[in-house]
Amino acid sequence: MIESLKLYFEDQKSWWVFLYNVIFAFVLAVFVMLMDSRYWGDLDALPSVMLTSQNFAQMILSSLAGSLFAVATFTFATMLSVMSYYASSFGPRTIENFLFRKVSTQTLGIYLGGFVYCLVSLFFMRESADEYLILSGTVALMYGLASVLFFIRFVYDISQSVQHNQVIKGLFQRASKIISQNKQFFQEAEFVNQLPSIQGGASQSVYSLKKGYLDFVDIDRLYDLSKECHCLIILKVRNGDFVGEGAVLAEVYSPKKQKEWEQFQEKLNRCFIFQHEPSSMYNPDFALSKLTDIALRSASPSINDPNTISHVFRYQSILLGELGQAPARYAVYTDKVELSSSQKIEVGVCYDFCPFQKILFQNFGQLVQYIARDAYLIRDLYEALYFIGLNSSHRHQEVIKEFVNYLTDKITRHFTSEYDQRMFQEVTERIAMLRHTTED
Repeated sequence: MIESLKLYFEDQKSWWVFLYNVIFAFVLAVFVMLMDSRYWGDLDALPSVMLTSQNFAQMILSSLAGSLFAVATFTFATMLSVMSYYASSFGPRTIENFLFRKVSTQTLGIYLGGFVYCLVSLFFMRESADEYLILSGTVALMYGLASVLFFIRFVYDISQSVQHNQVIKGLFQRASKIISQNKQFFQEAEFVNQLPSIQGGASQSVYSLKKGYLDFVDIDRLYDLSKECHCLIILKVRNGDFVGEGAVLAEVYSPKKQKEWEQFQEKLNRCFIFQHEPSSMYNPDFALSKLTDIALRSASPSINDPNTISHVFRYQSILLGELGQAPARYAVYTDKVELSSSQKIEVGVCYDFCPFQKILFQNFGQLVQYIARDAYLIRDLYEALYFIGLNSSHRHQEVIKEFVNYLTDKITRHFTSEYDQRMFQEVTERIAMLRHTTED
């Protein structure tokens, strides 16, 4: 339940910023109204320059309400234009990264909040026989001046947000944060290259009762369930996978078949959170795929921007190097449980944490088709693989070498020039020496 709420608030957090500013403006209007009505506070203690007549305040509020609403409309139209530009230039999946930029929704919230403040203040402003000096007009004026500063900030942020380098940098920073959080989440796990061997016992498949993108796997809850039911749960899905109803979620191994299997299957299904759209909160692969999208669009004939592709390769090499630091592929949480004085069984959960070969192919496989004839970009890709290997564990260095062989087979026929081959060979030889370099 808690993780579901986290995912919801993470996906909607930019609009919560917008809502917060509108609510703040409404509360401010009520607060100032109470002061103007002399129900709370002492306005006579304030300098007279801060107070205005009621008629003058109404004029300020009326003028400001129309102006703020007009600028809010312009701000929203600008956001829609930028979102359209993001979708066409960087890929539809990068739009959420623009929305995660706090400045845009905050500015929209401030202007609509100011509109709400003016309306509420005007509504509660009453004609009276006594001519009171009130604060509403002065607060509105200060709010308007602050709105101008936020609009300047908004214009600057928009000008930054549409630059390729800034977009790539923002995607990199978010992906790096997600990878760090993911590694921290699994820091107590034991990492192995081979799944635990199962001696005898019964094997049963657990099928999904829902469909959608798998956005979170509750490992702790699965581990408690494995100890309760005396079984070993080997997960067949990872965060970010699209799972259809009836797909295999896990294989369950136990000394004997589980009683009340349907109830057990429902319990296990409750350990998975599905959504209709993928989220990058617990899914580094999805965060990385956005960088790949930018590189793919830059490689298309209509854009043909090799410098952007090289820029993406450099950031991808850092991120994949962080992923490659995992000592092995599987994250395992196991324990021994005593069934009787003569029998102990292994229980726990096994998660496919880092299928590095698949990750490399997802990030570079499609790109190879587009850049296979560009010697400059192929060399940059080799360099990226080398830097990934520098930070990776020995096991993943071997995976990188296999991918280099695959890449070489794909592009060799396109480069018959001896010069090109020498340039490639210089990098591939460094990749081949990665294990030796690390051990020294």
